[in-house]
Amino acid sequence: MKLFSAFLVGYVLAQERLPAAQTACAELRDEIKTNNTIAGEGVWECPKLSKESKKTACKAVCPGNKVPEFKKAAFKVKCGVDKQEDGSVVPNPSWSGTIKQKPAMSTFACHENLCSVGTENELIAKGSMLLKGTRSKGGFMTEFYSLKCKNEKKPRKGAVKCISNTGVFSSEKIADYRTACETAVEED
Repeated sequence: MKLFSAFLVGYVLAQERLPAAQTACAELRDEIKTNNTIAGEGVWECPKLSKESKKTACKAVCPGNKVPEFKKAAFKVKCGVDKQEDGSVVPNPSWSGTIKQKPAMSTFACHENLCSVGTENELIAKGSMLLKGTRSKGGFMTEFYSLKCKNEKKPRKGAVKCISNTGVFSSEKIADYRTACETAVEED
């Protein structure tokens, strides 16, 4: 606990050593983060400010195996200053006033990814699925897999897909993907 306390004190002191413009910038950034929480335990990732920072940008991320219902979400803060008539400078951080989101009207939240490829692979005899890629659309993510049978050089044509918010695997081209490899091995 003492080590954590020392780290916290060191972090606070390091923040205090920033020039006024960057300190004001960090305060505005933290206020924006506080006022724009991400449902489902989402967090804002922001780079550490330095004495030379002229701006800072934060992006929204979902922890662990959670899936963002937004494709991208971010905001930027400019660490500006205003020059006074007497030559002094006053910190004046600014931002656009809105979080940039793709898609624009998406829900600002994270949800559990119900796709469990490990469990699904246990149901496939004499083969397994290899992740080909993912696609986000309409507040959920679709994972695409290719079916690779043992004793076959290439994966089967056609994808097996799983939608993250239902956890249901399916395939249009390989309707019997769970048993397709058994048939292929028996034919040899």
